[in-house]
Formats: sequence, structure tokens, C-alpha cells
Amino acid sequence: MAALVSRSLIHADRVWPVRSAAWPTAHESDDHAFKLGTFKRVVQISTDGFAAYPEAVDLAFGPYCKYGTIIKQYKNASMIYTPSEMVGTERTARRGMDKREVRTICTSHVERLNGTQRLFLKRLNRLTYAFSKKLKKLEAAFAMFAAYYNFCWRTRKPNKSGKRRPTAAVMAKLADHTWTFGELFDAVLKKPGRRQPPAGRLKISNAAVRTPPFEFLS
Repeated sequence: MAALVSRSLIHADRVWPVRSAAWPTAHESDDHAFKLGTFKRVVQISTDGFAAYPEAVDLAFGPYCKYGTIIKQYKNASMIYTPSEMVGTERTARRGMDKREVRTICTSHVERLNGTQRLFLKRLNRLTYAFSKKLKKLEAAFAMFAAYYNFCWRTRKPNKSGKRRPTAAVMAKLADHTWTFGELFDAVLKKPGRRQPPAGRLKISNAAVRTPPFEFLS
């Protein structure tokens, strides 16, 4: 039977003879050991203990993710918007994670990203009048922030060396140098299908922008 399997395609209780050339080419996502019922996990998700998250993760990713929750315990947390001291954490593996991976459940990275977004984009700040009145304008403002942060902004390295990393676009090999805002501005205006403003109103320098950029954000 072993010799027959190498020349045949088994389906249910039938054996269909096929040529060897008909076998598909192996791919990175294939199960090379031919184990039944296995697949590659594609993403790991960590959330806090909000009750709606497990169902949302299940609907969005199904079994194709590793999912865990972390509940941070604080003391002196009775006042809103005041810093509190974290005294412990409770990590729980919800799906697709073993005991060795429980320590990797962490929300600190996305919380730091949220802080960066609120710092750069005041439309996301709480308790202000800077919120967007229209979803379209919020999307445009966030797109400008994301492009600037990835192509123009250089983050500092750890410790107090003062040295800066290359931009995210350079590290991802999407750009070969740190863009100036002028380059980003020109790249946006040259996007195919975008209506070009009259000539003479687009000239900007690296030192200062002569025309308000992204006037549709106001």
C-alpha cells in the first residue's frame, strides 16, 4: 500500500491513480509532516479582561491566532486620570498557547503606541474640543500621522545615548533615507487620481511650508 500511495491520490474510500507531476508544490504554509488537523498560527493577540474581546477575536480570527488576556492589578487607583502603582498581573492563555508562552501575553506595546498616537494627533485626546466632527477628516488626519511617523520620524534608542534609530520605512526597506516633510507632501500630491491644485501653490521648502498642508483636514 505504501508503494501505491506514492502514485495515487487517496480520497475517502477510493484510490485515484494520478501522475507524480500532479502533486502540488510544497509551500511554507503547508503541513510538511502531513499531520491531520494542524495549521500554522498566524498572529498573537493580547487584550485586557474586557468581556467583549474574546467573542470579537473569535469572530475576526477564528482558530488562526494565539490569544491571551492580561489583567493588571493596581493600588491607589481610586481617582480617574491619576497615575497608580501596578502591583501584579494575571495572565491567562485563552486559545492556542501553552504554558511557556503565557509570559508573552502583554499589552504594554500597544498602550505605548496609543500614547504616541494621542501625543501626535490631538484629535484622539480625551476631554478636549479637538475631536473630529467627520469620520472622513479623522481618517485623513490619521493617514497623515501614520505616513509622517513611518517615513519622517526617528525614535530614540534606549538609555541616554541620544542616538536615533532609522525611520520605520528605512528599516522595512520601503525607503532608502529619512524623508523630509517636503518629500512626503510631494508624494501625497503625486498620488494617481488626485486632483492637482493650480501650479505655483505647491512649492514648499524643507525649512517651512508656504501653503497649509492637507487643507482638507480643517
